[in-house]
Amino acid sequence: MHRIAPFRVAALALILNSIPALAQSSADFQALKSQIQELQAKVDKLQKEQADSTVGYSNKNEVPIEESKVKLSTGVTEMKLYGDLRFRYQFNQYQRQTDTPATTTGAALAGAGPNIDQQDRFRFRLRIGTDVQLGDQFFASVVLATGPQADSNNQTFTEGYDNYNIYIDKAFAGWRPNDWFTLIVGKQANPFYTTELVWDPNITPAGIVEVLDLSKALLPENSRFSLQLISMQGAFFDNNEFNIGSNNKTDAWQFVEQLKATYNFNKDTSITFAPGFMTYTAASLSGLQDSLNFSKPGDALAAPNGVQTTTTVTNTMTRTDKYANKTGAHTVTITPYNTTTTVTVTDPATGATRVVSTTTTNNQIQITGTNYKPNKLLQGQSFVHTTTLGGGSTTVTSPTGVTPGGETRDLAIITAPGDVSFKLGGIGSRFYWDFAYNAEGSARATNEYFLTTHTAEDDFAWLGGFQLGNNLRAGDWSVLVDYRRIGMDSTDPNLACASFDLSYINIQGVRVGLAYNFTDSLVGAINYTHCWILRPSITGGEATSGAALANAKTVDVLQVDMNLKF
Repeated sequence: MHRIAPFRVAALALILNSIPALAQSSADFQALKSQIQELQAKVDKLQKEQADSTVGYSNKNEVPIEESKVKLSTGVTEMKLYGDLRFRYQFNQYQRQTDTPATTTGAALAGAGPNIDQQDRFRFRLRIGTDVQLGDQFFASVVLATGPQADSNNQTFTEGYDNYNIYIDKAFAGWRPNDWFTLIVGKQANPFYTTELVWDPNITPAGIVEVLDLSKALLPENSRFSLQLISMQGAFFDNNEFNIGSNNKTDAWQFVEQLKATYNFNKDTSITFAPGFMTYTAASLSGLQDSLNFSKPGDALAAPNGVQTTTTVTNTMTRTDKYANKTGAHTVTITPYNTTTTVTVTDPATGATRVVSTTTTNNQIQITGTNYKPNKLLQGQSFVHTTTLGGGSTTVTSPTGVTPGGETRDLAIITAPGDVSFKLGGIGSRFYWDFAYNAEGSARATNEYFLTTHTAEDDFAWLGGFQLGNNLRAGDWSVLVDYRRIGMDSTDPNLACASFDLSYINIQGVRVGLAYNFTDSLVGAINYTHCWILRPSITGGEATSGAALANAKTVDVLQVDMNLKF
């Protein structure tokens, strides 16, 4: 801070002493006014000289403020940098629905039960992002993260201290010309109101999103009712247009529409309901990296009964000489051509015989002759002579199996998530739910999963839960519990939540969670889920073979997190 110079004080005193207590006339007033103006000019001159003077009156201990070293392009009007770092301990265990011999690869460790896989890992996730405002209407965002999978950005501490890759988690630009319409293009945060029933919370879809806020466009500003129409055209998978087969060369596009409605009873109580619809173009998928993905080559099925069939054919001619009793009359019967076919079915892996069948057919009419010399010494006897005329052996191995023609086919999913939020004892709380129904579930079970069993229950999924508390500031805490059922054909397995049940379907289970804010930025959390099979009769096809989307009898997942936001 600058101090007032002594000569400035003198100038002010001169002004005050020069002003008469009261102007006696108009002439006196004008003279006084002129005098004040002259003195003001002198003060302005002194102030300018002080500012230009090389001898300053400032505090010598002050450090001059440097110009900012951060430079923004002229188009950027605002920029925000942020990120989070999460450390996680995870233990998970699952029991397969179909038994696997203990000698196969991936068998349980010594001391564990057969067909039970256990895994514990120390993991981390790093995300760094920036949001930029480009004038009044345009905006953009880029977020980098540590994982390549759509449903997980986690990396496991392993590989002898190797370094870890960084991937693009979000990269999008948007246009908001007014307060009721927004257009976003690129890889972005999930724009839909949803739960973990249909969408894994880590998935950031890519494509085009339109948000139309009907309440701001049509309703009064102070309306308690909010209504938004959200649409997405998602670029799910790109195929080569020169591939053979319509599904193999068609790109997979995901189309999602949702109408989100919220009514606020007061500042603490509201209800939200968001019905929607999801479908895809029919296309083949390959090489997806999700925790449990439904794509080639992992979803290729071996032959339902992997067997090797060997067929052996033998051609013979038979002559029967018969001598009658008493007279010894001699007759000859000739079967010109007999064919004997032997079919042997074996297991190609072990060579063990499964089935042997033999059939004999006479390809021509038997001929019997009687014009032969009798022989009483041979009366009552018969003699058979068989001559092999030729034949051969042919071996045919059964087909290797089948693969789905298009993993995105037969998905027409109706969704209906919602919640009721309120305060319970002054603590923010909510009941939440979700519902999904695949209108083409029966066709999907047959055409894509190659299943021989289907019921209406397989086409439905639903979730219901309760949360008490919110994590916003230091000292905040929350607890939650929910139950969910996921039918075999009800949802898209490539969107399934990995943290709940390792992404398996045809399953039901319970999740409980606890979170606590140690500071505004540091949150600790514990989540545990226990799941068990929904319909044990669903076996074979993609349920327990190929992608093995439902090959889990039980699943347990424990996650202990420490998340630091910055």
